[in-house]
Amino acid sequence: MKFLKKINPMLVDLISGCAVYGIVGEIIILTVVTAFYHGSIGKIALGFLIGVVLMMIMAVHMYFGVDASLSMGEGGAQKHQLKMFAIRIVAVLVVFVVVLVTGFCDAISVIIGMMSLKVSAYLQPFTHKFLVSKIIK
Repeated sequence: MKFLKKINPMLVDLISGCAVYGIVGEIIILTVVTAFYHGSIGKIALGFLIGVVLMMIMAVHMYFGVDASLSMGEGGAQKHQLKMFAIRIVAVLVVFVVVLVTGFCDAISVIIGMMSLKVSAYLQPFTHKFLVSKIIK
């Protein structure tokens, strides 16, 4: 818990929102999708998990990128943010191309898992209220 107190509560909120989305999504995949889909559920569950973990890493990368650019001048901060954005885009593209080429997991479920960062941004007021005020403090 001491580690969680040191980092920005917004990052904790985003990561916990991604985790909640991931847990609920995996439960849905393993229960509801299993009843209707008779293919490889393992590939779907793995793809979803890869997407969620990728977005957790992206949230951490964004946090440290913004934190570093706040101590720079205007021109340096813009260049730094553009570089960080390019790194994130290339990472997502590399993961997606690897998934498409190898086929070891479902590409659609990777995209659905990547929506976890968007969902966690919408869940942030709720996760902040629960986590920061009740658990971390």
